Amino acid sequence: MAGLMDLNERLFRELDRLESAEGDDLENEIARAKAIGDMAGHVISNAQTVIRAAQVQQQAMDDTAARVVVPKLLMDSAPTCAEREASI
Repeated sequence: MAGLMDLNERLFRELDRLESAEGDDLENEIARAKAIGDMAGHVISNAQTVIRAAQVQQQAMDDTAARVVVPKLLMDSAPTCAEREASI
């Protein structure tokens, strides 16, 4: 399985199998669907953890950037070399 889109496709294929199953096949498909559903829950939980970690990392980077003091010389409002030379 490559990603969440593949997981989604597998879940819908299992749903199709459940709808068409009868008798003993239905019992087997129910057990299979439960196992797939449990595993899908773990995959989704892991994806949510990855997303949350990325958000925390981005927030930490934003917080760090907010504390950085940029010297006036490096700010856009500082005169360029050409402007400084022209004023000499």
